[in-house]
Amino acid sequence: MSSQYEIEQIQQSPIRAKILARHILLRSRKWATDWEIEFLEDRLNGSGERELTVPQVEKLLEIRDLLELLTAHRGLSVRDMIVACHEARADLSEGDEGWIRKLYELGSEPIPRRLIRRLTHCARALALIDAHMAA
Repeated sequence: MSSQYEIEQIQQSPIRAKILARHILLRSRKWATDWEIEFLEDRLNGSGERELTVPQVEKLLEIRDLLELLTAHRGLSVRDMIVACHEARADLSEGDEGWIRKLYELGSEPIPRRLIRRLTHCARALALIDAHMAA
């Protein structure tokens, strides 16, 4: 969650917004939606002197938070959860099975925060983790 101070700092500094947008694109582009990529590229290519609106800054920070790459969740290794879910994927729904297979095939350990909920849902469905670990 972003603080009002952080929102004001980015709103008042178009350069900070550009740096943040560039950082997000360089680090997490493969996980971003087409709309998010377009939004971030607009921040990079927009007028360097124009301040962003508060909703634009909030959206920029929301994208940053959703695309934050995580290697662990609540003390559990993301990679270990992916491997364990992949090994037991036959017991998942067809949609979750395909999603776990694709995630496993990507072979990347850090995944964006936005995917953690679905990964923990799959691990919970397979009884690999307790309910309190999935929240």
